Amino acid sequence: LYLDMDVFSKDDDVSSEVLLDIITGIFADEGLLKFLNLASSVDGIDLATAYEILPSIVPTSSPSFQDDITGDGSPSRETCAAIVNGTAVSGQKDMVLQEYDIFLDVMLDSEIEDVSSVTMELEEKIQRLVMPSLAGCTNQRRRLQIESFIVNALVEAQVGIDGACLPESERPCYRYIIQLDIFVQSAVSSADFSDDILSKFREASLVERLGLLSPFKNITVVDIFADTDHSASPSANPTKGPVTYPTTDGPTRSPTKESSV
Repeated sequence: LYLDMDVFSKDDDVSSEVLLDIITGIFADEGLLKFLNLASSVDGIDLATAYEILPSIVPTSSPSFQDDITGDGSPSRETCAAIVNGTAVSGQKDMVLQEYDIFLDVMLDSEIEDVSSVTMELEEKIQRLVMPSLAGCTNQRRRLQIESFIVNALVEAQVGIDGACLPESERPCYRYIIQLDIFVQSAVSSADFSDDILSKFREASLVERLGLLSPFKNITVVDIFADTDHSASPSANPTKGPVTYPTTDGPTRSPTKESSV
């Protein structure tokens, strides 16, 4: 039985680990069986727990793009909600589109004939939990420079057909291409944010950060390729062209140290 629970905390000082311990304690209490009238038919409840932290968003109430940024430069609640949901934000049609491809080695605990569900979950979790951080949808007082320029970030995950995993990546392993559509302010249209984006993906273990359970085992961030300075598309999810996969076991651009997360 899988139970998905959304918990909203009034106190930012209470850690997610503490909340998880409290919830686990409630479900592990034998009194819960009696309360649910299950004491006669269920011997007990064994728990396997995990959690994910959704990005905190800054409230505001203005619909226009200029007013869609708060006084401290942070994006509004509406903008962050749109990024979490993978939809267009206000003023996106006036932005400049940049495209990035991030290559991941996704290691599973067993071979899977159809990885469509794995692909869907990976794409959804990256959109919800990593993309908002690129636009500054956090409660951090110190914001990276990249977060001041990115207006929206959309993701599409594809499993590579011809791209082999790194030799050191544990099998079974699938090479994934995470295609990013990054909408930026025109003033930085030709800037390359590859290093900043990689740092966001490598902040912590992706498996733990995304709350990925079995069959996910480990993920290695291999490399990134940038295609910047495009005209922005009015579409919320522009159609992607074919991806050129690396033909070697390792990165083929200027070296960036791969990270196993």
